[in-house]
Amino acid sequence: AEPFPASVADVTPEGTYLLTGDPVAGTGKLDGSVDGPGDRRIMVINGPFSLKLGDTAEVVVATVYGLGSDNIGSVAALKKNDLTAQIVFDQLFKLPSIAPPKVNVANLDRKVVLNWGSDAATIAKIENFSDQGYTFEGYEVYQLPTASSSLSDGILLGTFDAINGVTAIYDTVIDENGIQIPVLAAKGADKGLQRYFVIKEDAFRKTELRNGQEYYFALVAYAYNPSPLLPFHVLRSPAVVMVAKPQQPTPGFRYGNTVGDTLAVVHKGFSDGKVTAIVVDPTQLTGHTYKVVFRYEGGQTYWDVLDVSVNPPVVKAKDQTNQAGGEDYPIVDGILIKVEGPPLVGKDWTSYGGDRWLTGNPDNGGDLMFGAAFLGPNFWGETTVLPGDLKDVKVEAYKIQSYVDANGNGKYDVGEIYTVDPAKGQVANLYRTWGPGNWKATKLIPFKFYDITSNPPRQLSVIVRDRNENLQWDPHTNDTPYEYIFVLDSDYDSTGNNWNPNAGGRDFMDEITQNGGPVLWTFWWYPRGTREQFANDFTMEFYAPKVNTVKDTFVFVAQANTYSSELAKADIDKITVFPNPYYGYHYREVAPDNKYVTFSHLPDEATIRIFDLSGVLVKTIKHTASSGQFETWNLQNENNYPVASGVYVVHIDMPKLGKTKILKLVIIQEQQMLKVY
Repeated sequence: AEPFPASVADVTPEGTYLLTGDPVAGTGKLDGSVDGPGDRRIMVINGPFSLKLGDTAEVVVATVYGLGSDNIGSVAALKKNDLTAQIVFDQLFKLPSIAPPKVNVANLDRKVVLNWGSDAATIAKIENFSDQGYTFEGYEVYQLPTASSSLSDGILLGTFDAINGVTAIYDTVIDENGIQIPVLAAKGADKGLQRYFVIKEDAFRKTELRNGQEYYFALVAYAYNPSPLLPFHVLRSPAVVMVAKPQQPTPGFRYGNTVGDTLAVVHKGFSDGKVTAIVVDPTQLTGHTYKVVFRYEGGQTYWDVLDVSVNPPVVKAKDQTNQAGGEDYPIVDGILIKVEGPPLVGKDWTSYGGDRWLTGNPDNGGDLMFGAAFLGPNFWGETTVLPGDLKDVKVEAYKIQSYVDANGNGKYDVGEIYTVDPAKGQVANLYRTWGPGNWKATKLIPFKFYDITSNPPRQLSVIVRDRNENLQWDPHTNDTPYEYIFVLDSDYDSTGNNWNPNAGGRDFMDEITQNGGPVLWTFWWYPRGTREQFANDFTMEFYAPKVNTVKDTFVFVAQANTYSSELAKADIDKITVFPNPYYGYHYREVAPDNKYVTFSHLPDEATIRIFDLSGVLVKTIKHTASSGQFETWNLQNENNYPVASGVYVVHIDMPKLGKTKILKLVIIQEQQMLKVY
């Protein structure tokens, strides 16, 4: 008999394999379908491997199981779990781990603010995370039913993910029938990053938050791995679980601002940018003055936030680049600082004074004029002109003086030789193409270019790419393609020698390949078609954005939080106890033996004495600052026995304030069946 019959085995150069079919798909050679019932014995063989004298070998064994609704479903589950075990082994059990955020909890009047945007080092560590194919993706905020609950028991309140095309993330799981189904693993939406969250509603009870009530929230950072082979694509940090208790300010304290307040900002400079300072955590306000400053390094504009109330000023946020809006901004001392500036593209343009015989092609990607006008760096990719030094320009276009009617049709056709009235044009240096040594001529063109940011306007030098070398500028056509005009941040020279390398001037096409050259604007014009080319005079103006530069500063002041002993004394009127009356239990109690009432609006130090109506002291409670403004009484006396139903008098002594407060408290206990008498 054959040891491995062909009906049940596949013999390959890599080895001999029995019953190689896929029982889940029902394909190939399967036990029970290619042979009958009989004895089955399995021996697992691995190798060969070499082991020299004195060597050791480590054998790793994994016990893997899978359970479905039937045998086939169980095999499918087993395979998926085996893949997970294999991935863990292949990583040498070194699984990636993303750090948790550091969160500050602000307990405010009927609201809670979670703020994880103040620790720059932790934020950088999390948001630059990349390990084993997982990269940082975003944050998730949950409300939990208890402090010990898992995320699966909670309600997702918000997801703040990077804008990168990754939205909802799905994993594949095996259901009870052994079928692979997609399950939502992370609910992203390309919403953009945000590092604070204001909570006003109890997601479980669908009510507003109540002062004095404990709520439980969790925050995680998560990363994403797109590999289709992975059983799980989302990696979450350990959950940061927070206990929050909404409350009014501590007696005597007043917050300088409330959540959502926008602070007044003073701008000095010339940009069209703005800074919006929004209070997100009033508990952290300092009353200091802050300044936003800018610097330009390596082709990038950076901005920093300085606390200028101290000497020397302290940098509170550094190397920031976002000026596009949204919520992806640093939080400094409880203030979200949003810096916005116009993008580095042409701002606007206009045409007047006659029929315009030029247009553009949107496919060319220019900023303005239907794709014809490119601001400074946007055509070649760079310019030596700093963003803050880009200029508004005026273009005076003129009717040509004469032309050679080569086509004999009585009108000018693009490419025909023309002459320019010297009073209605300026000289330009013509180059054939990129690189040094491509200068061709200095010629008149039917335009004048002015920097109208200057007063009076300053005429500018221009360069023409004369690709077809006919020694004149022509708009782009199939016969005269790619004839660009570069407007330079260079004073006009009527001789043209300043950009004529053969006359001792600079070589523009050499400079542009080196560093972009001093280009303010580039124009890639086409004939308009509905107007005869060069038929009349007209004027155009192109406006550069006024971006934030080193010359711009933005200053704002946060109102300081204050304390007053007089206000603290006045706040004594707010001291209360709840629930009152107490009817057997209340909804905040989590167990039958967890009965209590809560005193609120207490100062840092107070002694609470509870008497019955006969004047007997029932309970004394020492309140300290560590308890905040709340204190609880467990409805037990000094001997830890439940107190009887009745009316109690509460005397609250506040020695630091020299004040006392008297309250009445009604307690109606549940009927109790005592086991011991």
